Amino acid sequence: MISVRPYLWLMRLAVVLAIAALSPGVGAQDEDEPDEETGAGDQLVRRPLVTDRQFDLQIFGNADSARERMNLELNRQLNRLDRQYRLTDSQKKKLFLAGQGDIKRAFDRVDELRRKFQLAKYERTGAMECLQEARRMRSYLLGGMFGADSLLTKTAATTISEEQKAYEDDLLRESFLVDYRGAVAEAASRLVRVLNLTPEQHRQFKKLLMDEIRPPRRSGESTYAYIMYQLSRLPETKVRPIFDDSQWKFLHELLMSWNDGGKFLQNDGFILDQAPPARPRRVAVPLVQRKGQTGQ
Repeated sequence: MISVRPYLWLMRLAVVLAIAALSPGVGAQDEDEPDEETGAGDQLVRRPLVTDRQFDLQIFGNADSARERMNLELNRQLNRLDRQYRLTDSQKKKLFLAGQGDIKRAFDRVDELRRKFQLAKYERTGAMECLQEARRMRSYLLGGMFGADSLLTKTAATTISEEQKAYEDDLLRESFLVDYRGAVAEAASRLVRVLNLTPEQHRQFKKLLMDEIRPPRRSGESTYAYIMYQLSRLPETKVRPIFDDSQWKFLHELLMSWNDGGKFLQNDGFILDQAPPARPRRVAVPLVQRKGQTGQ
């Protein structure tokens, strides 16, 4: 009779080897598991420091609606240009295509940055640099995509006619006049308190500002500064009669500080109107002149 003990031992050995072969730590790596690196006898799992989703969130926020948001911004820009210049249908189509070119260029830049990120996301320095670039890209998508260097802006510069630009200037002047009335009230109110003006002086002063100060060709940030600068350049014969001696002495000294404010206004965004006035006016003479000099 043949003993079965050797066969039982061989069967047990075969089972042990089969289990070892199926173990995750031995043999071929599962395709769904991340890449591994071996070092100093220990097995290290290689994982990205920043995931693809986290990277996209830095650029788009919600990537699924990114293109929709860009198209909405493009439509907003086109509507703005239409209000400013009264665009023709042909101009609208040309500017829309230019804006679509800006959107495509933006996504091309994002794709290029993504490819760079795929190579750098496992290494801390590279991953951090890509995140910084992603944040800059987000700022570009939010505020710079249709800026001065965009295809939309460059196309508008060559497409919009001089007549349409003149129409925009008229709109800007109308808009400025609305703001200007508020700035006139502010300037007059300040001087009412400082100079202790009577109600009648206040009324005359506001009328002087509205009648004698021309709007600029383009407005900047501080309309109050513009008013004070132009007031300092008015002939004394127009301003002096409103005030008594003590009031005029104080105002005269105050306006001296504004008489050289043209450079400040230009830096502030103003383009001063050098055109002749619509009705005859005396040439403005600075209130304070250096000894031996004349001014206009």
